[in-house]
Amino acid sequence: MPETIDKKKQTAIKRACKATVMPLDQIPEGPLSLDFFRKLPQGTIIRLYYWTINRGSFYWKHNKVCESTERVDGEFFYPTEMDEWSGLDDTLYVFGDSVCRGSGAEPVHGHKPTESDR
Repeated sequence: MPETIDKKKQTAIKRACKATVMPLDQIPEGPLSLDFFRKLPQGTIIRLYYWTINRGSFYWKHNKVCESTERVDGEFFYPTEMDEWSGLDDTLYVFGDSVCRGSGAEPVHGHKPTESDR
């Protein structure tokens, strides 16, 4: 039996994310680097976008950067697919000079794609 999404929980998390998400003027243009995540305080919520292979966005709740593995620990929340945070066992990783998510080395950005990015 497929899991159902609790719409009330989903809406509450979406509202909380929108209210606390990091302002765009504090996020650099282009793919985000590990240096950007090193400066984030624990608990910061940022909306991340991807569009190199797939297209979409998710909220990321930052926990820490693991220097030995060059990974970023935290939790994710896809606003159209989930009704709770993923848990602290998720990571973003470095490929080339960019922090990525997913199996396709998909760089994450802090800004929506422009026409030239699509």
